[in-house]
Amino acid sequence: MDKDAAYRILSELIFKGFLCSGVTLENNFFVFKTINEKEYELIKYSCGNPDDKNYVNRFNIYFLIYSLFMLNGKNILLTRNNDIESLYEFFKELPKTIHSNILKHIVDLRNDTFDATKYLEGFSYTDTSRAHWKTAKGLIASPDLYTGIPGISNLGLNIHQENWSIINKALDEEERYNQFFSMALLVASASNPKGTKQIRSRHDSQLKNVEDRRKRLAEAGYIDVKAWRPEGWAAPVDSAEELVAELERQMEGKKDKHDVFMENYMKKLRENAQARVKEAKEHIERAKALHGDDNVFITGEHRVATPEELSKAAVKKSTLVKVHGEESSAEDKDRFIKKVGGRVLTARK
Repeated sequence: MDKDAAYRILSELIFKGFLCSGVTLENNFFVFKTINEKEYELIKYSCGNPDDKNYVNRFNIYFLIYSLFMLNGKNILLTRNNDIESLYEFFKELPKTIHSNILKHIVDLRNDTFDATKYLEGFSYTDTSRAHWKTAKGLIASPDLYTGIPGISNLGLNIHQENWSIINKALDEEERYNQFFSMALLVASASNPKGTKQIRSRHDSQLKNVEDRRKRLAEAGYIDVKAWRPEGWAAPVDSAEELVAELERQMEGKKDKHDVFMENYMKKLRENAQARVKEAKEHIERAKALHGDDNVFITGEHRVATPEELSKAAVKKSTLVKVHGEESSAEDKDRFIKKVGGRVLTARK
C-alpha cells in the first residue's frame, strides 16, 4: 500500500468512521462497513460460550450484523440495537457459502485499515489533517454532526480516531507552550537581551529539527526502520527511529555491505602486517646464519602491535634506530654497535 492510498483510507476512517463497500445478494443491495474495536468486543459478548460447538457460526452471523451499514437504502445504524434479533434470523437463513463470501469481502476491508495504521502519524502532520482537526475538535463528542451520518454515534470512536485525536491534542499543547515561551522571552529580553537571544536560538533550532522530521514524515508517510538490506551500503539514520534501529542491528551483529567491506579490509591489513613480521624473522635468521649469533644483537618478540601499545608509543619520545642487515660492511657494523651499546633492536627489510 502506497502513501496516497493509505491517506485516502485514513481520511475515511477518521472523518467518516469506517470503510464501506456495496454487495448485491438475492436482489438485495447491502452496504457493509468495517467494524471498530468496541463493536468487536460486543460481538464476542453476544456469541455466548466460546466452547460451544455453534460459537463460530454465531460469531459469523453477529459479525455480519455489526458490519451492516445499509440494506436496500435503509440506514441500519439508526435502529440496529432494536433490530439485532430480526437481523440475526435474516442472516441465519442465508447459505453458508454466502456468509463466507461476505465475510471475505469485509475482512479484506479490515485488512486495509490495518495496513494504513502505520501511516497515521505522518497523516496527522499534513495540512489537511490539521485543518480537519480545527473543525473536529469542537464536534468530536457529536460524531453524527461531524460526519453527517445519522446513527454513527452508536458505534463509538475507532482506534484511528482516538490516536488521531491524541496526536492533535499534543500538537495543540505544543503550540500553546511555544506561544507562552515566546512571550516569556520577550519580557526577559528587556533585562538580558544577550542571554535571551541565546535561549531563543537554541529553542528555534530544536523546533526546526522537530518540524523537519514531521515534514519528512508527512511526505514519506512513515519511517521505514526496516529498510535495511544486507547487500546495501548503509541504512538511513536521519531520524531518531532510524538511528535506534541501526544501533539495534549493530548490537545484534547484523552486517551490511559497508560492514563486510571494512571487515575484509581490516583482515587484509592484519594479514599484510603478519606477512611483514614473518619476513623480518626470516631476515634475522639469515643474518644470524651469516654472521653468527654472537655478532647479531637482536632480541625480543616480533608481532603486530596492539592498538593500546600504539597509543602508548605515540605519546612517548622515540628514537629512530637504523638497522643494518647482512649487506652492511664490517666497519659500519663496529661503529654502529659502539654507538647504540646494549639497546634492543629490530630488523628492517
